[in-house]
Amino acid sequence: MAVVHKSTIKRARQNLIRRQRNQRAISRIRTESKKVVKAVEAGDLETARAALQVTIPFIAKAASKGILHRRTASRKVSRLTKMVNLLEAKSST
Repeated sequence: MAVVHKSTIKRARQNLIRRQRNQRAISRIRTESKKVVKAVEAGDLETARAALQVTIPFIAKAASKGILHRRTASRKVSRLTKMVNLLEAKSST
């Protein structure tokens, strides 16, 4: 019969809560990122800008909490910003 320590039970409980929190954060980042991409694909500059301004803080917070690596977060922000900037350049010409 295996001995289960109190600390093991607590650690499992903490891991479950943290995993759920991390999954919520990553899911939210994906959802918000998709909004930016869809707005860019539709050619809607104002919606894309607004969605980008909502998405960047979510990505930054996830990076600061260790949910995303800081370089991953930076890459995501950079790519989304680049998409919006290209749309802006197209619409201005």
